[in-house]
Amino acid sequence: MFGTATKIIILAGLLSISCSISAQEYTKAVGVRGVFGYDHYQYAGAEFSFQKDVKKIGRAEYDFGWYASNQWDALKFTGIRQWKIINKSKFHFYGGVGGGAGYVMFPYAENDFFATINLNLGVDYTAGFIQFALDWRPEWTVINNFGNQLGYDIGFAIRFAIP
Repeated sequence: MFGTATKIIILAGLLSISCSISAQEYTKAVGVRGVFGYDHYQYAGAEFSFQKDVKKIGRAEYDFGWYASNQWDALKFTGIRQWKIINKSKFHFYGGVGGGAGYVMFPYAENDFFATINLNLGVDYTAGFIQFALDWRPEWTVINNFGNQLGYDIGFAIRFAIP
């Protein structure tokens, strides 16, 4: 159906398109972040996660999730400003600071709102259009009537990178 020259031209065109897509720098990422943490109780949860580049050296990350322990359940929104300490095209090491707010639900006590101040330290790697990230997030509860003031969590995220 196609001649040899036409096949070579089509193959060269597809190869150049795929190379330009794989070399593209992504500016946004959307996905999920699994969380395991400790703040007087062990807890686990999952978050919907969104990242957006801010200038060339950093980005903003927004997470909304549900957490559960033996003593409580919580809904929480977190916003963090991250700076890329090592900024390679596919690999980043980053640190950041931010805050969070949420609502905790106790089975046998009054529910309550809370607010936190967070630090963030992590690494991410982008393979194709999928980003894998591992981070550590200590947080201090500044508004609440329950639990321990200092907690931390470790998260593993899988996000789709968007140009």
